[in-house]
Amino acid sequence: MGLAIRGLRHKLGRQVNLREKAAPIALLFLAFIAREAYMLAVITKCNSSCYQGRYMFPAIAPIAIILSWGLTGLLPRREKLASILVLALALFLASIAVFALVKVIAPAYEIVPIPTWRLWFVPYKTSVEFGSLFRLRGYDIHWDERNGVVTVTLYWEALQRPDFDYSVFVHLIDESGQIITQKDHAPGYERNYPPTVWLPRDIIEDPHQLKIPQQWPKSARRFRIGVYNWATGEQLPAFVNGNYVGNFTVLICVGDRFVLKYP
Repeated sequence: MGLAIRGLRHKLGRQVNLREKAAPIALLFLAFIAREAYMLAVITKCNSSCYQGRYMFPAIAPIAIILSWGLTGLLPRREKLASILVLALALFLASIAVFALVKVIAPAYEIVPIPTWRLWFVPYKTSVEFGSLFRLRGYDIHWDERNGVVTVTLYWEALQRPDFDYSVFVHLIDESGQIITQKDHAPGYERNYPPTVWLPRDIIEDPHQLKIPQQWPKSARRFRIGVYNWATGEQLPAFVNGNYVGNFTVLICVGDRFVLKYP
């Protein structure tokens, strides 16, 4: 930045006479002081989010122009060469901007709720409500027999904005209901989108990965699914078509498919 300002001063100095040389530099200095004063006033009156670099995004383009203009002021007076260098710098900065947008900014600000049309491709569709807060719209089950892992992916819809970061449990159980292994967490937490920030009609993809015992018979594979308040342990009641069916649901393997059952 210092070199750019020095080059800009040199460029302006070559283009004006000695009497007029100081005016642009003074104006640039005053603009810099005004900007710093404004930023200091804003930072002292707002929360920690003001320190985030994303607020610099709108200023990056004009700053880049000033930088390139100033840096060319340090070059010899060969306009053609200067134009080529400015063009090359502009293309370089543009490529960085596109790369940062696609590979850095977009992943950091990922939109967690998935579009409703994604539910069309969910292999197992359901409509089970837990309390008046969540609706289980569907699920998918993927087995990795080689690594002894099963991933149960649940698809939740927010019926209203939840008042608590409820947890979802997925239990792998035997025929007597004993827990073999389990995975509990608040849906969306791993992407910094816990239930308390959900909005009505948000659709959240919620994967649960569980270790499975070796030689576990397929006919004995059952999953128990429910929602509970982790602070009190209280489970939300489950409803199907408005009818109370218990505090959880059970997925039972029937042939090559899983069927939703109720206690």
